[in-house]
Amino acid sequence: MKDNLDDVVERPRRYWKEDGLAELVIGTLFLLAALLFYIQTLSAAGSIGRALIDVLIPLLLVGMYLGSKRLVEMIKSRLTYPRTGYVAYRRPERKHSRLAIAVALTATLLITGVVFAVGPQALQWIPLLDGVLLGIIFIFIGQGAVRFSVLAAVSLLSGIALALQQVGGYLGHAAFFGLAGLALIVSGGLTLWSYLYRTRDLKEAANEQ
Repeated sequence: MKDNLDDVVERPRRYWKEDGLAELVIGTLFLLAALLFYIQTLSAAGSIGRALIDVLIPLLLVGMYLGSKRLVEMIKSRLTYPRTGYVAYRRPERKHSRLAIAVALTATLLITGVVFAVGPQALQWIPLLDGVLLGIIFIFIGQGAVRFSVLAAVSLLSGIALALQQVGGYLGHAAFFGLAGLALIVSGGLTLWSYLYRTRDLKEAANEQ
C-alpha cells in the first residue's frame, strides 16, 4: 500500500521531467550565463565597466531564471499537454526549499572563505566547487533518474578537469557553465526526441478525435 502511495506522489514529478524541456531551457540559460561570465573576463578589474557588470550579472541571471520557468510551462502547454495531458504536481515543501537555500548559502560562504584564506590561487578551484554543487543539485532533483546521475558525473568531472588545468576565476565559471549547458542541452534533446517518438501514436489519436 505504501509503495502505491509513493508511486502516486512520484509520478507527477517523473511526468514533469519526462520530455526534457526543462533541461533544454536551463541548458540554454547556462550558456547565456557562460557568455556573461566570459564578458566579465574582458573587463579590467576595478573599472567602472567591471563594477557595472558585477552588479548586472546577478540581476540578469535571476531574471532569466524566472523567465525560463514561464517559458517551460508555455512550451509544455503546446507540446506536452496535448499529447499526454496535464498532471498537477505538488509544490515542494518549505523544508525542501529551505534546505536548497541553506546548501546554496553554505557553498557561497565556503567559496568566499577559501578565497580569503588561501588567496588568489584558490580561484583555480572554483570550477571544482561549481561541479560539486551542481552535481549535488542534479542528484537531488533527479531522484534516481539515470540521466541526472550522468549529468551529476559530467558536472563533477568537468569541474575537476578545469581545476587541474588551472582555469579559475570568471573564466572558470564561463568554461564550466558552458560545458554544463551543453550537457543539459544534449540530455534534454535526447529525452525530448524519445518522448516525441513514444507519444506519436497518442498525438495521432488525439487528432482523430
